[in-house]
Amino acid sequence: MTKILGILSGKSGVGKTTVSMNLGIALGNHGKNVILVDADLERPNLGLYLGVIKPEATLHGALKGEISLGDALYMHRSGLKVILGDISEQDIGNKFKKLKLLISELENKADVVILDTGGFNKELADVIDLAIIVVSPEMPAVADALRAVNVLQTSGVKLLGCIVNKVSQILDVTIENIQTILGVPVIAVIPDDKKMKEAVKLKHPIVYSHPEADSSSVFDALALCLVNDYDDRRRNT
Repeated sequence: MTKILGILSGKSGVGKTTVSMNLGIALGNHGKNVILVDADLERPNLGLYLGVIKPEATLHGALKGEISLGDALYMHRSGLKVILGDISEQDIGNKFKKLKLLISELENKADVVILDTGGFNKELADVIDLAIIVVSPEMPAVADALRAVNVLQTSGVKLLGCIVNKVSQILDVTIENIQTILGVPVIAVIPDDKKMKEAVKLKHPIVYSHPEADSSSVFDALALCLVNDYDDRRRNT
């Protein structure tokens, strides 16, 4: 059964896209069939991170009924399968209802469909099964993430935990305090890695371009934990 995993945050700028694509590749490295969807329908930028500025077929085209969702599937050289958005597209009415219908077409075509979202709202909760909150170690980001957590807890979506991104030696909020404030476990701490900036310049996920980097090791460990948990749950059902 395909699981729909939303990578969420309370605010922009915390690194949802880099987390989404690196976690996708790491899960693939551990044997999972993954499709990554740029579900930021108003400001899609996943293609920019992967060096695809103007894809011929996009999620927006599928939402408007111009193409099938399968037509928008793109294979990055890393092996990651992605569905990109159109950065020039205007807002689409009833977008989350349409998105839910389209994502349902991916059932049994992947083990995990990762949605790189533009933040969180109640409508998105109807699309996803699982969620991970991404936050940077700054109080405004943590406060916004708490609002997303509160909505998730009443939505029926299983919240796997929180990823703290862009962590340096000097923190505005400690990892322990983030966990206490949000009331959910911190499942990964991604360092503020200089090699991440190099990977962004290369238009590659760091797990692919710099597999030896500290950040890559964290993504690998997180993916392994998620895979083991997923397989355990499936064996027990």
